[in-house]
Amino acid sequence: MTAARFAIAKGARKQPEVPLKIDIPAKRFSSIRKINSRHDRVVVISFLALLLLHQPAMAAPSSEEEDKAPEVVVTAPRENDDTVRSTGSRTQIDVTQSDGRMIGVDEIIEKEAGIRIRRYGGAGSYSTVSIRGSTANQVNLYIDGIPLNHAAMGEVNLSTLNLDSFDRIEIRRGGDTAGSPVGGAIHLTTAKRRETPIGHRVATTAGSFDTFRLLGETWGGESFTYDLTAKAESSRQNFRFHNDNGTPVINTIDDFEDTRKNADYRNAFATMRFGFHALKTDFKILNDTAKTENGLPGPIARQTERTRTELLRNTTGISTDTKGLGFEWLRLQNRAFFTEYQSEFHDPDQEFDPSTPHSFSRLRSYGLHIEPTLYLLDYYQTIRFFLGTEREGYWKERRNRFNERVEKQPTKTRTKEIARIEDEFSFLKERIIITASAEYQRVTDRFPEAQWRFRSLFDEDPTYKQQHLQNYAGGVRLVVFREKKNDLYLKGNASSGSRIPLFVEIFGQPGSIIGNPSLKPEKADQLEGGVGASLEKPAQLPFKADIEIIAFDRRVRDLILFVPNSQFSVRPENVDRARIRGVEFSLNLKAFDHLRLFSNYTFQKAINESEIRYVKGKYLAYQPLHDFAGGVSLYNDFMEGGVDVSYQGALYRDRTNDPFNYQPGYWLYGIFLRWQVFGAREKEKDLRITLDVKNLLDRRAVEISGYPLPGRSVYLTVSYRF
Repeated sequence: MTAARFAIAKGARKQPEVPLKIDIPAKRFSSIRKINSRHDRVVVISFLALLLLHQPAMAAPSSEEEDKAPEVVVTAPRENDDTVRSTGSRTQIDVTQSDGRMIGVDEIIEKEAGIRIRRYGGAGSYSTVSIRGSTANQVNLYIDGIPLNHAAMGEVNLSTLNLDSFDRIEIRRGGDTAGSPVGGAIHLTTAKRRETPIGHRVATTAGSFDTFRLLGETWGGESFTYDLTAKAESSRQNFRFHNDNGTPVINTIDDFEDTRKNADYRNAFATMRFGFHALKTDFKILNDTAKTENGLPGPIARQTERTRTELLRNTTGISTDTKGLGFEWLRLQNRAFFTEYQSEFHDPDQEFDPSTPHSFSRLRSYGLHIEPTLYLLDYYQTIRFFLGTEREGYWKERRNRFNERVEKQPTKTRTKEIARIEDEFSFLKERIIITASAEYQRVTDRFPEAQWRFRSLFDEDPTYKQQHLQNYAGGVRLVVFREKKNDLYLKGNASSGSRIPLFVEIFGQPGSIIGNPSLKPEKADQLEGGVGASLEKPAQLPFKADIEIIAFDRRVRDLILFVPNSQFSVRPENVDRARIRGVEFSLNLKAFDHLRLFSNYTFQKAINESEIRYVKGKYLAYQPLHDFAGGVSLYNDFMEGGVDVSYQGALYRDRTNDPFNYQPGYWLYGIFLRWQVFGAREKEKDLRITLDVKNLLDRRAVEISGYPLPGRSVYLTVSYRF
């Protein structure tokens, strides 16, 4: 057990200090791995050559300056990096490196191995995440430990998350019980690291498709700290796209260029964080608000004119952290939270849904988490407990074309009681780490009937359903070679988990979905293992790198699928099974203090193993065999620029793998340039200008059938900190 972890258990202020070289934060911008055409090579190589020509003049100090200005080195406590210590596959993304760029949560996480984003259009459109072939409602999202998924629909729309509010994002691809038993989890952390104890930042962005953005931040305080972020943005998203008339492969003669309609959006975000220390306890208060308004353009075959959606989400939480609670080896963390969603759907001309002109829904979720941690150093282990209770209430009302309420559905509620234990053994200065965890959940659903009726005490209550879930995980991490700060390690993990059905699956939706109270939870078993290396100046070479190769095998049973029940309705059934196998490769490299490079590749084979004859042995819909993202950037104190590339492999858009629904793979390229006008070596203030060019070659691509992506787009951002 390391001394740093012992210090955390005691609540000591002094921790082991290590030298830490201060670098200007920089985004790991992307470069190409392979470019097929000669024209593409010329564009990318010319950009890099231009950057290299400028770099010596801007960055190279004279020999006299080097003698007069010695390297600045400070000391900082070593972080207890759970991502590095994990026996499962995890990735932690430093969001602060992308400050000032026109990107969202979906764009920053899709560069990682095993991640697949499904977008229904351009910026601001509905987008969801899939991890290793999972469905979107199998992936759990958390903001400072507060769950964002809800029982009504399950999945989280990534466009409702403000990237500028976060400090880091942790991706858990599976392999533990802590919120990711089936399809993995994404943890968003809002505690941003600031350049100065007190400061302010303003930024503005303008770009293609009438896109505008305004950002304001302020932070400070000593005994009582505050950190406030507010952002507003809007865009018309009236981009040109290739309209295939619904025949992408069979018939290309009738294709033509078209303009996207009713795809505009207006978003507003506000995040407030407060903190103080009292009674040997750290208190933190969070309030995160998102207000989004989007046009709902519909598929390209029938674009809408006036259909719109509105969403308001507010998340409030208070957390406490007490180190050394009565004993040096005891740490207690608590969390209480409340989240409310309000969603409105407006379709006055009934272009999108002929049965529902307008609707309104509200969901409220609240809960309490208690997390004691025992640091049993004499026994080389750390034991973490989790006790939680969560409750959700959801109701919806249908409205007529005049936006008057026609029907209010009874409130559906779901209550969860969760108990979890995680045990971690650490030997030989963390050369060997062994983990094991178990989780129990009791889930109670209630769905009151619209009208009261007499029921005998001996009758089964159809509006009440209780289920019990158990999730398990365990793994090992073994460092086979260690020299100073260079580690070569092996890791392996196994897990088994379940996903409870959603409200819409159990209780249905009037007019279109027939509920199925007999649904069983989806279950998944996963094995993963691989080799990795963490290198820092090996053999005195001037680079730092993290390399990992992970193989995984995931089996999913009782997959819930909506099966046609009649000409006008569907019914959810446990009809599918799937096996998803693959290999993930990831590389992050920093060299010569002027070069950053990353490369992430995923090979994944997702096969349907259902007993249904016409889908057995077929590829799962929207799951490509190959996926790649890579990039390179060059930087100095005054300028940074890079090239990025991504490849999405070919896929099928349906379960039967009909050639009519085959979608070819495609490459996308982008470039970025950031200029530090002043403040590169100052701490108090700085001015930065950033240029982003996305889809450099103007590729007309489609991720979801009928929902095209925008072509080339250019954004200019000016950011000032004072």
